[in-house]
Amino acid sequence: SHLADNEVVPNLSALDLADTDLTDLGMVHLPKFTNMTKLSLFYCNITNSGLRHLSSMTNLEVLNLDSRDISDEGLSHLRSLPKLKSLDVFSGRITDGGCVHLSKITSLESLELCGGGVGDLGCAHLATLEKLTSLNLSQNERITNRGAAALAAGLTNLKALNLSNTRVTNAALRFLGGLVNLQSLALYGCNLNAEDDDSGEGIDALQRDLPSLRCLRLNSASEDDGVVLPGSGSSDEDSDVEAEDEMLLEERHHEGVAAATMRRGSDTSSAASFASSGEEDFDEDEDDADESEGEEEEESSESEGEGGGNAPVFDDDMDGVAYEDANDEDMSLHSDDRDE
Repeated sequence: SHLADNEVVPNLSALDLADTDLTDLGMVHLPKFTNMTKLSLFYCNITNSGLRHLSSMTNLEVLNLDSRDISDEGLSHLRSLPKLKSLDVFSGRITDGGCVHLSKITSLESLELCGGGVGDLGCAHLATLEKLTSLNLSQNERITNRGAAALAAGLTNLKALNLSNTRVTNAALRFLGGLVNLQSLALYGCNLNAEDDDSGEGIDALQRDLPSLRCLRLNSASEDDGVVLPGSGSSDEDSDVEAEDEMLLEERHHEGVAAATMRRGSDTSSAASFASSGEEDFDEDEDDADESEGEEEEESSESEGEGGGNAPVFDDDMDGVAYEDANDEDMSLHSDDRDE
C-alpha cells in the first residue's frame, strides 16, 4: 500500500511477495503498478476473491500462484491477461474446470499446474494452448494415457513435459513419440513396469522418435506409484460429464491414436482399433460366449466347438489408453513434495 499510494517506485516491473502475509485486502493495491510484468504470490494468504484484482493488470507476463485457497473459480480472473506467458499454480483444488479457464489464455508458453485434481478432460482443454513449450502436470493422479494422447495431439511445440506421479503407463509412450520438439520428459512415479507392456521397447522407440530429447526421467519411486487398482471404475461424477466435454476428450484422444498409428504402422493398429471400436470387441466376446454355451448343450456340435476359431481377445496392452478413471477415494494427492 505504501509503495503504491506514494508512487515510491512508479515504474516497478517485477515484484516478489512470496512467503509474506499478503491478504485479499492488500491485493487491491497491486493494479496501481501499471508497468508490472512479473509478480510472485507464492504462499500468500490470498483467495479467489483477491485474484479478481489481477484482471486489470494487462501487462503481466509472469505470474506465480501457490495457495491452498485458490480454486477453479479464481483462475477465471486470469482470462483477461492478454500478455501472460508463464503461469505457475500449485494447488490441490484445481480441477478440469480450471483448465477450461486456462485454455482461454492463448498467450501461455509455460504452465505448471501441479498437485491438483486435473484429469483427462482437463488435458483435452489444455491441448488447445498451441504456444505452450513447457508443461508440468505432475501429481495430478486423475491423468491417464487418454490424457497423454490428448496432449500429444495438440501441443506439438512442447519442449518440456512432466507427467510424473500420474496414472500414465508404458502405452502412453507411443503417443508421446509425436512430440518431435520434446527435449525433456519426466515420468517418474508412473506405472512404467506393467506386465502387459514392454517398457524397454517403448523407451527405445521413444528415443528414436524424439531426436531432440536430452533428458528422460523415469521411475524413481516405488513400483506401485500410479498403478490403477483392479476393479477401479468410473465414478458417478465422471459419468455426469457433459456430452460436449466428452466429445472434446474423444476427439483429442483419437487424434493422438491416429498420429501414433501413422508413425508406427501396424505396430499401433491395435491402439486405433481399441479407441474407435472398443465396445464392439466386448460385444464380440459376449457373442462368442453365448455360442460356446450352445455348443456344450448340443452333442452334435461338440467336435465343431473344439476345432472352431478362437474368440476375439481383449488387447491388454491398451488398458492404460482405456477409459477407466479411479474413484476419488483412490486419488491421494502428493501435495507435500513439489516437482520441479
